[in-house]
Amino acid sequence: MAGQVWVGIDHLRLRMVGARTFMPKFMLSEGFEKQDTTVLAFLVDYCFGDHFDSWWIGTGFELWFNEISHEGTRDTAAWTSGVWTLGGGYIWRFWRNVFLDPWIAMHVPLNNKEVTIGEWSYTPWPVSAEISLKIGVFFDL
Repeated sequence: MAGQVWVGIDHLRLRMVGARTFMPKFMLSEGFEKQDTTVLAFLVDYCFGDHFDSWWIGTGFELWFNEISHEGTRDTAAWTSGVWTLGGGYIWRFWRNVFLDPWIAMHVPLNNKEVTIGEWSYTPWPVSAEISLKIGVFFDL
């Protein structure tokens, strides 16, 4: 789940995003579970349409506040990652300023490191991908 606020001028959007993600267990190393991430993102997008619609591409930096646990202990590990992001999608305004935005992004942690819980070690993926669908409304000022 996520929320965002943005300001647009001409074809550029400046976005601030807050999100909470939960990594599926099948994507984690054996025995690890409950990887939760809180994300704060600062992004710049270029929209090719005349009214913040059509194709868009963007980039920016994010802070990921991560936490993970292991089934062999009650302990958890927490770490913070700086992340560079590149993404894009298509904004379809289907009624006034109400839109659907299917999109995809690639995330590259800038300080990827191994974390340890008891006797177990976990190394986050060096690159991750995300596919999502935004539903929203924007207001002309």
